[in-house]
Amino acid sequence: MKRVKKTLLVLVLILASLMIISAGCKKEEPADTGAAVVAESVELCAMCGQVKGSELCCKPGQEKCEKCGLVKGSPGCCKIPKI
Repeated sequence: MKRVKKTLLVLVLILASLMIISAGCKKEEPADTGAAVVAESVELCAMCGQVKGSELCCKPGQEKCEKCGLVKGSPGCCKIPKI
C-alpha cells in the first residue's frame, strides 16, 4: 500500500511540474498596436509641389506661392527646397 501511495505521489508531482514548466515556456505574441500598418510613400513633384502624377500635377493656371514658387497650398508648398 505504501508503494502505491509513493508512486501516486510521484506521478502527481511529475504532472504538476510539467504543468508549471509548460505554462512558463509559452511565448507571448506582441500586441497589435497598429504600428505595423505603413502608409505607401507619395512622391511630390519638385516643379509644382503637388503629388506626382495626380490631376493637379503641373496643371497650368494654379496660384504660385510667393515664398517658394510652388503651387500655393500644395503638399510640397514651402517644404521642398529649391534646386
